[in-house]
Amino acid sequence: MLPPYAFPPAAAAPAGRTGLVAAVVVAAVLLVVVLVAGVVLGVRYLGGDGDPADGGAAGAASCVLPADSAFPPLAKSFDKRLRDRPAITAGTEPVDGLVKKVLIEGRCAEVKPTQTVTVNYVGATLTDGKIFDASWDARKTFDTHVGMRQRGKQMEVIDGWDTGLVGVKVGSRVQLDFPPRMAYGDSPPQGAPIGALRFIVDVLAARD
Repeated sequence: MLPPYAFPPAAAAPAGRTGLVAAVVVAAVLLVVVLVAGVVLGVRYLGGDGDPADGGAAGAASCVLPADSAFPPLAKSFDKRLRDRPAITAGTEPVDGLVKKVLIEGRCAEVKPTQTVTVNYVGATLTDGKIFDASWDARKTFDTHVGMRQRGKQMEVIDGWDTGLVGVKVGSRVQLDFPPRMAYGDSPPQGAPIGALRFIVDVLAARD
């Protein structure tokens, strides 16, 4: 019967050598395991913007927009697809409430109620996909508070935004579909679109 991890002794091996060989083999195996684990952890923690304290999410510094950057401003950890204006199409089904779809998921902190967000956006009427407004046209981002109603405060933007952008991770691109009651209503003010709306919003920053 052989002890754990031991191998049969080679022919003519001197007495007492088997235990020594087994110990060397075990030590070698453990060393390989430690080295492999070290390489894996090094790739995870040192190979990009990951922060080991939060399971691979981007570090705070890599989520900050650079000062005086070209449009659109992108933090280091952002997906490079946010450089390009998104295409927006008509919806295929009517909506009774908010429908939120993450198109590109960011790696930074989630937007909290009453924070000020910096965004890029394209807005269209849901039924036909006709664009009525886009920050991309002016090449200028838009800032606003969101989640105000959750804190019993006056909303600064339509309900679809005030509700829909809370909880979105900074660095994300999201599609928000919502009915008229969460937009400008069935009798909107002059110049505002009527009916259900679709927005594609890039969340670039959130601050208290």
